[in-house]
Amino acid sequence: MATGSAPEAWFLRRGEAGYPAGLAPLLGEAAPPALAGWGPADMVGGLPWLGLFCSVRCPGDAILGAYDAAVALREAGVPVAGGFDAPMERECLRFLLRGGQPVLICRPRGPAIARVDPSWRPALAEGRLVLVAAHAEAPRRLDRRSARERNRLLAALSSGLFVPHARPGGHSEALAREALGWGRPVFTLDLPANAHLLAAGVRPLPGDLAGLAVGASPSGLVM
Repeated sequence: MATGSAPEAWFLRRGEAGYPAGLAPLLGEAAPPALAGWGPADMVGGLPWLGLFCSVRCPGDAILGAYDAAVALREAGVPVAGGFDAPMERECLRFLLRGGQPVLICRPRGPAIARVDPSWRPALAEGRLVLVAAHAEAPRRLDRRSARERNRLLAALSSGLFVPHARPGGHSEALAREALGWGRPVFTLDLPANAHLLAAGVRPLPGDLAGLAVGASPSGLVM
């Protein structure tokens, strides 16, 4: 695919080959009947994605730590997935797209109305970026309900989560706790502002990130 050409949309319906088998057991009735997207469809359920979630507001040390972590994940070749709507998530995406590792962007809307940011097109052309949405027909505006549904889908697609910071009592913390309940490993920055996450069983992000990309399977990261 040339950098300037429009990517072709694809659809994965529940029960068809390629639809991630882990969605229904985790999401139950909330599992989407179909997924739609652009880019290599086989990457969606075939890679050990590390889902990135972060609260909109972050303390300064979490911002700096997230920058460093994004660069380290890129250099380690860890496949990273996210919605990349929060400011800190968008900044991490900028760093990730400069690397060569796979990236998944989970959108709250399908390809019929989704817009592809020009900065994403080189990675799409290289075959290392995949865009996915719950279905082709979706709200045109990102409201709280559609954002939460998208984030639960993203968490279920991921083998583990990285939460640089989550506001106490906020949605990111609730999602981290739900993922822990699924048996997923969840990581954060070892900072005083994340004490509530660490107390809940979230682990500090390891210094050696190679294990997040090597020796992992789509059903769970091995650390």
